[in-house]
Amino acid sequence: MLFGAILGWGILAPLAKHMEWAPGRIDDWINGGQGWILWISLTVMISDSLVSFVVVSIKSINNALDNFRQRRDLDQFLELQQSQQSEYLLQDQEETRSSTSSNENPENSTYDGKRTQEDCKYTMEVPERHLVSTKTTVIGIAVSTLLCIISLKLVFGNIVPIYASLAAIILAMFFSILGVRALGETDLNPVSGIGKLSQLIFALIIPSNHPAKILINLVAGGVAEAGAQQAGDLMQDLKTGHLIGASPKAQFIAQILGTLYSVGLSSIMYKVYNSVYKIPSDMFRIPTAVVWIDCSRLVTGQGLPPHIREFALVLGVIFGIISLLKNTVPPTSSYHKYLVYLPSGVAVGVGIYNTPNFTLARFIGGLICYNWQNIGPNGKIGMIIFSSGLVLGEGLFSGFTMLLTSLGVKHW
Repeated sequence: MLFGAILGWGILAPLAKHMEWAPGRIDDWINGGQGWILWISLTVMISDSLVSFVVVSIKSINNALDNFRQRRDLDQFLELQQSQQSEYLLQDQEETRSSTSSNENPENSTYDGKRTQEDCKYTMEVPERHLVSTKTTVIGIAVSTLLCIISLKLVFGNIVPIYASLAAIILAMFFSILGVRALGETDLNPVSGIGKLSQLIFALIIPSNHPAKILINLVAGGVAEAGAQQAGDLMQDLKTGHLIGASPKAQFIAQILGTLYSVGLSSIMYKVYNSVYKIPSDMFRIPTAVVWIDCSRLVTGQGLPPHIREFALVLGVIFGIISLLKNTVPPTSSYHKYLVYLPSGVAVGVGIYNTPNFTLARFIGGLICYNWQNIGPNGKIGMIIFSSGLVLGEGLFSGFTMLLTSLGVKHW
Protein backbone atom coordinates (compact mmCIF):
# COMPACT_ATOMS: atom_id res chain seq x y z
CA MET A 1 0.00 0.00 0.00
CA LEU A 2 2.86 2.40 0.76
CA PHE A 3 4.39 1.61 -2.63
CA GLY A 4 1.02 2.29 -4.26
CA ALA A 5 0.67 5.62 -2.45
CA ILE A 6 4.15 6.71 -3.56
CA LEU A 7 3.55 5.51 -7.12
CA GLY A 8 0.11 7.07 -7.44
CA TRP A 9 0.30 10.26 -5.40
CA GLY A 10 4.03 10.93 -5.57
CA ILE A 11 4.70 10.15 -9.24
CA LEU A 12 1.69 9.52 -11.49
CA ALA A 13 -0.77 12.15 -10.20
CA PRO A 14 1.80 15.02 -10.32
CA LEU A 15 2.89 13.80 -13.76
CA ALA A 16 -0.70 13.84 -15.05
CA LYS A 17 -1.18 17.32 -13.59
CA HIS A 18 2.07 18.63 -15.10
CA MET A 19 1.33 17.18 -18.55
CA GLU A 20 -2.25 18.54 -18.36
CA TRP A 21 -3.75 15.07 -18.79
CA ALA A 22 -5.72 15.81 -15.60
CA PRO A 23 -6.05 19.62 -15.43
CA GLY A 24 -8.44 19.76 -12.48
CA ARG A 25 -7.68 19.85 -8.76
CA ILE A 26 -5.50 17.01 -7.58
CA ASP A 27 -8.33 15.56 -5.45
CA ASP A 28 -10.96 15.83 -8.21
CA TRP A 29 -12.48 12.42 -9.03
CA ILE A 30 -13.46 13.49 -12.56
CA ASN A 31 -10.85 15.85 -14.03
CA GLY A 32 -8.11 15.80 -11.40
CA GLY A 33 -5.12 13.62 -10.67
CA GLN A 34 -7.06 11.40 -8.26
CA GLY A 35 -9.58 10.55 -10.97
CA TRP A 36 -6.76 9.87 -13.44
CA ILE A 37 -4.79 7.50 -11.21
CA LEU A 38 -8.03 5.77 -10.19
CA TRP A 39 -8.14 4.10 -13.60
CA ILE A 40 -4.61 2.80 -13.08
CA SER A 41 -5.60 1.53 -9.64
CA LEU A 42 -8.62 -0.19 -11.15
CA THR A 43 -6.53 -1.84 -13.87
CA VAL A 44 -3.92 -3.07 -11.40
CA MET A 45 -6.56 -4.53 -9.06
CA ILE A 46 -8.50 -6.16 -11.91
CA SER A 47 -5.34 -7.72 -13.33
CA ASP A 48 -4.19 -9.06 -9.96
CA SER A 49 -7.65 -10.19 -8.88
CA LEU A 50 -8.59 -11.95 -12.11
CA VAL A 51 -5.28 -13.81 -12.34
CA SER A 52 -5.63 -14.88 -8.70
CA PHE A 53 -9.27 -15.77 -9.32
CA VAL A 54 -8.41 -18.00 -12.29
CA VAL A 55 -5.55 -19.73 -10.46
CA VAL A 56 -7.59 -20.28 -7.29
CA SER A 57 -10.52 -21.57 -9.38
CA ILE A 58 -8.31 -24.08 -11.17
CA LYS A 59 -6.74 -25.20 -7.87
CA SER A 60 -10.16 -25.50 -6.21
CA ILE A 61 -11.54 -27.57 -9.10
CA ASN A 62 -8.49 -29.84 -9.05
CA ASN A 63 -8.74 -30.25 -5.26
CA ALA A 64 -12.45 -31.04 -5.52
CA LEU A 65 -11.75 -33.66 -8.20
CA ASP A 66 -8.91 -35.13 -6.11
CA ASN A 67 -11.16 -35.30 -3.04
CA PHE A 68 -13.85 -37.02 -5.10
CA ARG A 69 -11.35 -39.57 -6.42
CA GLN A 70 -9.93 -40.18 -2.94
CA ARG A 71 -13.39 -40.66 -1.48
CA ARG A 72 -14.35 -43.03 -4.29
CA ASP A 73 -11.12 -45.00 -3.89
CA LEU A 74 -11.60 -45.13 -0.10
CA ASP A 75 -15.14 -46.45 -0.46
CA GLN A 76 -13.97 -49.08 -2.94
CA PHE A 77 -11.11 -50.07 -0.63
CA LEU A 78 -13.41 -50.39 2.39
CA GLU A 79 -15.89 -52.47 0.41
CA LEU A 80 -13.08 -54.73 -0.79
CA GLN A 81 -11.65 -54.98 2.74
CA GLN A 82 -15.06 -55.83 4.14
CA SER A 83 -15.55 -58.51 1.51
CA GLN A 84 -12.11 -60.04 2.10
CA GLN A 85 -12.46 -60.01 5.89
CA SER A 86 -15.88 -61.63 5.60
CA GLU A 87 -14.32 -64.40 3.52
CA TYR A 88 -11.52 -64.81 6.06
CA LEU A 89 -14.09 -64.99 8.88
CA LEU A 90 -16.03 -67.74 7.11
CA GLN A 91 -12.79 -69.60 6.43
CA ASP A 92 -11.78 -69.32 10.12
CA GLN A 93 -15.17 -70.66 11.17
CA GLU A 94 -14.81 -73.65 8.83
CA GLU A 95 -11.33 -74.37 10.13
CA THR A 96 -12.54 -74.08 13.72
CA ARG A 97 -15.31 -76.59 13.19
CA SER A 98 -12.91 -79.07 11.59
CA SER A 99 -10.09 -78.54 14.07
CA THR A 100 -9.70 -80.38 17.37
CA SER A 101 -7.29 -77.84 18.82
CA SER A 102 -8.70 -75.83 21.72
CA ASN A 103 -6.46 -72.86 20.87
CA GLU A 104 -8.23 -72.16 17.59
CA ASN A 105 -11.06 -69.88 18.52
CA PRO A 106 -13.03 -67.83 15.96
CA GLU A 107 -13.56 -65.19 18.61
CA ASN A 108 -9.92 -64.18 18.21
CA SER A 109 -10.91 -62.22 15.09
CA THR A 110 -11.23 -58.49 15.76
CA TYR A 111 -13.46 -57.82 12.76
CA ASP A 112 -17.19 -57.67 13.52
CA GLY A 113 -18.39 -57.27 9.93
CA LYS A 114 -19.25 -53.55 10.38
CA ARG A 115 -17.49 -50.32 9.54
CA THR A 116 -16.19 -48.41 12.50
CA GLN A 117 -15.87 -44.66 12.76
CA GLU A 118 -12.08 -44.96 12.59
CA ASP A 119 -12.31 -46.98 9.36
CA CYS A 120 -13.95 -44.19 7.42
CA LYS A 121 -12.70 -40.60 7.59
CA TYR A 122 -15.91 -39.32 6.03
CA THR A 123 -18.14 -40.46 8.90
CA MET A 124 -20.55 -37.72 9.96
CA GLU A 125 -18.98 -35.86 12.87
CA VAL A 126 -21.98 -33.73 13.89
CA PRO A 127 -25.21 -35.40 15.09
CA GLU A 128 -28.03 -34.96 12.60
CA ARG A 129 -30.25 -33.16 15.12
CA HIS A 130 -27.71 -30.30 15.22
CA LEU A 131 -27.57 -29.88 11.43
CA VAL A 132 -29.68 -27.59 9.26
CA SER A 133 -32.01 -29.81 7.25
CA THR A 134 -32.08 -29.90 3.46
CA LYS A 135 -35.72 -28.81 3.54
CA THR A 136 -34.79 -25.67 5.49
CA THR A 137 -31.96 -24.94 3.06
CA VAL A 138 -34.16 -25.24 -0.03
CA ILE A 139 -36.94 -23.14 1.49
CA GLY A 140 -34.40 -20.53 2.63
CA ILE A 141 -32.88 -20.25 -0.85
CA ALA A 142 -36.32 -19.89 -2.44
CA VAL A 143 -37.52 -17.27 0.05
CA SER A 144 -34.29 -15.24 -0.05
CA THR A 145 -34.30 -15.31 -3.86
CA LEU A 146 -37.88 -14.05 -3.93
CA LEU A 147 -37.10 -11.33 -1.37
CA CYS A 148 -34.06 -10.20 -3.36
CA ILE A 149 -36.07 -9.89 -6.58
CA ILE A 150 -38.92 -8.06 -4.83
CA SER A 151 -36.50 -5.67 -3.09
CA LEU A 152 -34.74 -4.81 -6.35
CA LYS A 153 -38.12 -4.30 -8.00
CA LEU A 154 -39.33 -1.98 -5.23
CA VAL A 155 -36.14 0.10 -5.19
CA PHE A 156 -35.34 0.33 -8.90
CA GLY A 157 -38.71 -0.40 -10.51
CA ASN A 158 -38.48 -1.46 -14.14
CA ILE A 159 -34.92 -0.16 -14.53
CA VAL A 160 -33.38 -3.46 -13.42
CA PRO A 161 -35.04 -6.30 -15.39
CA ILE A 162 -36.00 -9.52 -13.65
CA TYR A 163 -33.66 -11.61 -15.82
CA ALA A 164 -30.71 -9.53 -14.58
CA SER A 165 -31.76 -10.12 -10.96
CA LEU A 166 -32.09 -13.88 -11.54
CA ALA A 167 -28.73 -14.00 -13.32
CA ALA A 168 -27.12 -12.14 -10.41
CA ILE A 169 -28.56 -14.59 -7.87
CA ILE A 170 -27.44 -17.62 -9.90
CA LEU A 171 -23.95 -16.18 -10.26
CA ALA A 172 -23.91 -15.42 -6.52
CA MET A 173 -24.54 -19.12 -5.79
CA PHE A 174 -21.58 -20.24 -7.90
CA PHE A 175 -19.33 -17.44 -6.66
CA SER A 176 -20.23 -18.23 -3.04
CA ILE A 177 -18.99 -21.80 -3.46
CA LEU A 178 -15.76 -20.53 -4.98
CA GLY A 179 -15.36 -17.89 -2.28
CA VAL A 180 -15.86 -20.40 0.53
CA ARG A 181 -13.35 -22.87 -0.92
CA ALA A 182 -10.79 -20.15 -1.60
CA LEU A 183 -11.20 -18.68 1.89
CA GLY A 184 -10.89 -22.09 3.52
CA GLU A 185 -7.77 -23.02 1.55
CA THR A 186 -5.93 -19.69 1.38
CA ASP A 187 -7.51 -17.55 4.16
CA LEU A 188 -8.39 -15.03 1.41
CA ASN A 189 -11.83 -14.48 -0.08
CA PRO A 190 -11.22 -13.16 -3.64
CA VAL A 191 -14.28 -10.88 -3.57
CA SER A 192 -12.42 -8.11 -5.41
CA GLY A 193 -11.82 -10.34 -8.41
CA ILE A 194 -15.30 -11.83 -8.11
CA GLY A 195 -16.85 -8.36 -8.16
CA LYS A 196 -14.92 -7.26 -11.24
CA LEU A 197 -15.63 -10.55 -13.01
CA SER A 198 -19.35 -10.24 -12.26
CA GLN A 199 -19.35 -6.73 -13.73
CA LEU A 200 -17.64 -8.06 -16.85
CA ILE A 201 -20.20 -10.87 -17.18
CA PHE A 202 -23.12 -8.48 -16.86
CA ALA A 203 -21.56 -6.22 -19.47
CA LEU A 204 -22.03 -9.19 -21.83
CA ILE A 205 -25.55 -10.02 -20.59
CA ILE A 206 -27.06 -6.53 -20.67
CA PRO A 207 -27.61 -5.09 -24.18
CA SER A 208 -25.14 -2.33 -25.04
CA ASN A 209 -27.97 0.00 -26.10
CA HIS A 210 -29.82 -0.27 -22.78
CA PRO A 211 -30.17 3.24 -21.29
CA ALA A 212 -29.50 2.03 -17.73
CA LYS A 213 -26.68 -0.42 -18.48
CA ILE A 214 -24.28 1.16 -15.96
CA LEU A 215 -26.82 1.07 -13.12
CA ILE A 216 -27.79 -2.53 -13.93
CA ASN A 217 -24.11 -3.49 -14.04
CA LEU A 218 -23.56 -1.94 -10.61
CA VAL A 219 -26.61 -3.51 -8.96
CA ALA A 220 -26.31 -6.99 -10.47
CA GLY A 221 -22.55 -7.12 -9.92
CA GLY A 222 -23.03 -6.03 -6.32
CA VAL A 223 -25.55 -8.82 -5.70
CA ALA A 224 -23.19 -11.44 -7.12
CA GLU A 225 -20.22 -10.19 -5.08
CA ALA A 226 -22.28 -9.92 -1.89
CA GLY A 227 -23.20 -13.60 -2.15
CA ALA A 228 -19.55 -14.64 -2.19
CA GLN A 229 -18.55 -12.25 0.58
CA GLN A 230 -21.34 -13.19 2.98
CA ALA A 231 -20.86 -16.90 2.30
CA GLY A 232 -17.21 -16.57 3.27
CA ASP A 233 -18.05 -14.68 6.46
CA LEU A 234 -20.65 -17.26 7.49
CA MET A 235 -18.25 -20.10 6.72
CA GLN A 236 -15.69 -18.62 9.10
CA ASP A 237 -18.33 -18.43 11.84
CA LEU A 238 -19.42 -22.02 11.27
CA LYS A 239 -15.84 -23.29 11.16
CA THR A 240 -15.03 -21.57 14.45
CA GLY A 241 -18.22 -22.98 15.96
CA HIS A 242 -17.26 -26.45 14.73
CA LEU A 243 -13.85 -26.21 16.40
CA ILE A 244 -15.39 -25.33 19.77
CA GLY A 245 -18.26 -27.83 19.43
CA ALA A 246 -21.14 -25.40 18.82
CA SER A 247 -24.35 -26.55 17.15
CA PRO A 248 -24.58 -25.50 13.46
CA LYS A 249 -28.36 -25.22 13.79
CA ALA A 250 -28.03 -22.86 16.77
CA GLN A 251 -25.50 -20.79 14.84
CA PHE A 252 -27.83 -20.68 11.84
CA ILE A 253 -30.68 -19.34 13.97
CA ALA A 254 -28.37 -16.76 15.55
CA GLN A 255 -27.18 -15.65 12.11
CA ILE A 256 -30.77 -15.20 10.92
CA LEU A 257 -31.60 -13.08 13.98
CA GLY A 258 -28.42 -11.05 13.58
CA THR A 259 -29.19 -10.45 9.91
CA LEU A 260 -32.70 -9.21 10.64
CA TYR A 261 -31.34 -6.88 13.31
CA SER A 262 -28.43 -5.54 11.26
CA VAL A 263 -30.50 -4.85 8.13
CA GLY A 264 -32.64 -2.34 9.97
CA LEU A 265 -29.79 -0.92 12.05
CA SER A 266 -27.43 -0.37 9.10
CA SER A 267 -30.15 1.38 7.10
CA ILE A 268 -30.98 3.66 10.03
CA MET A 269 -27.33 4.51 10.65
CA TYR A 270 -26.79 5.34 6.98
CA LYS A 271 -29.77 7.70 7.06
CA VAL A 272 -28.45 9.31 10.24
CA TYR A 273 -24.95 9.80 8.82
CA ASN A 274 -26.34 11.08 5.53
CA SER A 275 -28.49 13.63 7.36
CA VAL A 276 -25.55 14.94 9.41
CA TYR A 277 -22.69 14.71 6.91
CA LYS A 278 -22.51 15.28 3.19
CA ILE A 279 -21.78 12.01 1.39
CA PRO A 280 -19.57 12.08 -0.63
CA SER A 281 -17.39 14.83 0.81
CA ASP A 282 -13.79 15.49 1.81
CA MET A 283 -14.40 13.50 5.01
CA PHE A 284 -16.33 10.62 3.40
CA ARG A 285 -14.87 10.19 -0.08
CA ILE A 286 -16.32 6.67 -0.64
CA PRO A 287 -13.47 5.59 -2.98
CA THR A 288 -14.79 2.03 -3.34
CA ALA A 289 -18.03 3.34 -4.81
CA VAL A 290 -16.05 5.34 -7.36
CA VAL A 291 -14.03 2.22 -8.24
CA TRP A 292 -17.24 0.27 -8.86
CA ILE A 293 -18.84 2.90 -11.06
CA ASP A 294 -15.64 3.44 -13.07
CA CYS A 295 -15.34 -0.31 -13.57
CA SER A 296 -18.93 -0.31 -14.87
CA ARG A 297 -18.07 2.49 -17.27
CA LEU A 298 -14.97 0.63 -18.39
CA VAL A 299 -16.65 -2.72 -19.11
CA THR A 300 -19.66 -1.08 -20.78
CA GLY A 301 -17.48 0.81 -23.26
CA GLN A 302 -17.20 4.28 -21.76
CA GLY A 303 -14.16 6.39 -22.73
CA LEU A 304 -10.87 6.56 -20.86
CA PRO A 305 -8.99 9.71 -19.76
CA PRO A 306 -6.09 10.92 -21.95
CA HIS A 307 -2.98 8.70 -22.08
CA ILE A 308 -4.34 6.37 -19.41
CA ARG A 309 -4.42 3.38 -21.77
CA GLU A 310 -0.63 3.09 -22.08
CA PHE A 311 0.06 3.34 -18.35
CA ALA A 312 -2.79 1.00 -17.45
CA LEU A 313 -1.72 -1.62 -19.98
CA VAL A 314 1.91 -1.71 -18.83
CA LEU A 315 1.12 -1.79 -15.10
CA GLY A 316 -1.70 -4.29 -15.63
CA VAL A 317 0.65 -6.71 -17.38
CA ILE A 318 3.35 -6.27 -14.73
CA PHE A 319 1.05 -6.95 -11.78
CA GLY A 320 -0.68 -9.77 -13.65
CA ILE A 321 2.69 -11.51 -13.98
CA ILE A 322 3.46 -10.83 -10.30
CA SER A 323 0.09 -12.31 -9.30
CA LEU A 324 0.75 -15.37 -11.46
CA LEU A 325 4.12 -15.92 -9.78
CA LYS A 326 2.70 -15.48 -6.28
CA ASN A 327 -0.06 -18.01 -6.93
CA THR A 328 1.86 -20.66 -8.87
CA VAL A 329 5.40 -20.83 -7.45
CA PRO A 330 5.32 -23.75 -4.95
CA PRO A 331 6.60 -23.31 -1.38
CA THR A 332 9.28 -25.92 -2.09
CA SER A 333 10.87 -23.72 -4.74
CA SER A 334 14.09 -21.90 -3.87
CA TYR A 335 12.55 -18.70 -5.27
CA HIS A 336 9.45 -18.81 -3.04
CA LYS A 337 11.12 -16.91 -0.20
CA TYR A 338 11.69 -13.92 -2.51
CA LEU A 339 8.01 -13.57 -3.45
CA VAL A 340 7.34 -11.67 -0.23
CA TYR A 341 9.25 -8.73 -1.71
CA LEU A 342 6.92 -8.51 -4.73
CA PRO A 343 4.01 -6.11 -4.09
CA SER A 344 0.43 -7.37 -4.25
CA GLY A 345 -1.62 -5.75 -7.00
CA VAL A 346 -4.69 -5.33 -4.79
CA ALA A 347 -2.65 -3.67 -2.03
CA VAL A 348 -0.93 -1.38 -4.53
CA GLY A 349 -4.29 -0.49 -6.07
CA VAL A 350 -5.74 0.35 -2.66
CA GLY A 351 -2.72 2.53 -1.94
CA ILE A 352 -3.27 4.37 -5.23
CA TYR A 353 -6.97 5.17 -4.93
CA ASN A 354 -6.93 5.93 -1.18
CA THR A 355 -5.56 9.27 -0.09
CA PRO A 356 -2.08 9.01 1.48
CA ASN A 357 -3.27 9.76 5.02
CA PHE A 358 -5.04 6.36 5.15
CA THR A 359 -2.03 4.49 3.81
CA LEU A 360 0.48 6.26 6.05
CA ALA A 361 -1.64 5.47 9.13
CA ARG A 362 -1.62 1.78 8.20
CA PHE A 363 2.11 1.85 7.54
CA ILE A 364 2.82 3.40 10.94
CA GLY A 365 0.50 0.86 12.57
CA GLY A 366 2.37 -1.94 10.82
CA LEU A 367 5.70 -0.68 12.14
CA ILE A 368 4.32 -0.45 15.68
CA CYS A 369 2.87 -3.96 15.39
CA TYR A 370 6.15 -5.40 14.10
CA ASN A 371 8.18 -3.92 16.95
CA TRP A 372 5.54 -4.63 19.61
CA GLN A 373 5.54 -8.35 18.86
CA ASN A 374 9.26 -8.51 19.60
CA ILE A 375 8.88 -7.09 23.12
CA GLY A 376 8.27 -10.42 24.81
CA PRO A 377 6.15 -13.58 24.85
CA ASN A 378 2.99 -11.62 25.69
CA GLY A 379 3.65 -8.83 23.22
CA LYS A 380 1.25 -10.15 20.59
CA ILE A 381 -1.66 -10.44 23.04
CA GLY A 382 -1.05 -6.94 24.38
CA MET A 383 -0.84 -5.57 20.85
CA ILE A 384 -4.20 -7.12 19.93
CA ILE A 385 -5.86 -5.66 23.05
CA PHE A 386 -4.35 -2.23 22.41
CA SER A 387 -5.36 -2.14 18.73
CA SER A 388 -8.86 -3.36 19.59
CA GLY A 389 -9.17 -0.47 22.01
CA LEU A 390 -8.17 1.99 19.29
CA VAL A 391 -10.79 0.63 16.90
CA LEU A 392 -13.47 0.52 19.60
CA GLY A 393 -12.64 4.02 20.81
CA GLU A 394 -12.83 5.52 17.34
CA GLY A 395 -16.13 3.76 16.69
CA LEU A 396 -17.71 4.98 19.92
CA PHE A 397 -16.47 8.55 19.64
CA SER A 398 -17.52 8.78 15.99
CA GLY A 399 -21.09 8.60 17.27
CA PHE A 400 -20.32 11.34 19.79
CA THR A 401 -18.74 13.44 17.03
CA MET A 402 -21.80 12.96 14.86
CA LEU A 403 -24.01 14.18 17.72
CA LEU A 404 -21.88 17.33 18.16
CA THR A 405 -21.96 17.94 14.40
CA SER A 406 -25.75 17.67 14.34
CA LEU A 407 -25.86 20.30 17.13
CA GLY A 408 -23.75 22.68 15.06
CA VAL A 409 -20.54 22.44 17.09
CA LYS A 410 -17.58 23.49 14.94
CA HIS A 411 -14.67 21.14 14.26
CA TRP A 412 -11.14 22.20 15.06
